Amino acid sequence: FPDGVTRTTGATYSFLENLESDDFTRKVSNQIASNTSGGGTPGAPQVRSFDWLDFDGDGELDLAVFGSSVRVHSAADGLRDVPERDLDCIPPSTQKACSDDPEPNLVASAFAGGAITTVDGPSLIVAAFPARKLYRVQPGSPPVVMPLPFPGDGCNCQATCTMCPGMNCSCTYDCTSCVTVLAVIARDLDGDHKLDLIAIDARLRIYTATAASSFAWSAPTAIPTTFTSNTFFTAATSVTGAPR
Repeated sequence: FPDGVTRTTGATYSFLENLESDDFTRKVSNQIASNTSGGGTPGAPQVRSFDWLDFDGDGELDLAVFGSSVRVHSAADGLRDVPERDLDCIPPSTQKACSDDPEPNLVASAFAGGAITTVDGPSLIVAAFPARKLYRVQPGSPPVVMPLPFPGDGCNCQATCTMCPGMNCSCTYDCTSCVTVLAVIARDLDGDHKLDLIAIDARLRIYTATAASSFAWSAPTAIPTTFTSNTFFTAATSVTGAPR
């Protein structure tokens, strides 16, 4: 029976466990309530998306959370409030080196992402904001983080900072010329029984990368829209097994 995850306001999310009672009826229990770390980043939600994968190879599904930080809940005896892995900064790291840098507000980073399993093992594909960079995170102590080349990832968002340097330093980011990735999805696109990648950026352009091409990204396909803004803040996605 499936479990679920809900997002409330701010940085809070809850894991809903599907439990069987003694009378064989089932109920949903609010098993954990947790928060992404790192603080909010202007221009990105504190909790963006969730995904499931067996990240540590113990045969049990683990919960990956993407938002102000990247969190993996993988306890074998049941998911807990505190994740077993918590990554932040650009590039993402459990060491969170940017938290020790005073200015300009380097702790302000946020993430989108998705889970994928290949012959090389499970991975998280993480998109960083404020940037247009993708990373592949694989199991390890600490997790192994590798850049995943993406079209246009050499650009930079423009930061506007106030009260810097100092403890109250804060920044906002203009990514008009460096459009960030809002969503990453894994699905078999070409019918070869291997998971491929789909990325959607803030201008609703869709990029695909197949396992057969060693995850080389295609030219984008734009989703038609009449929305007048240059960029979107979030993109809701779902995956179906229907033929393409």
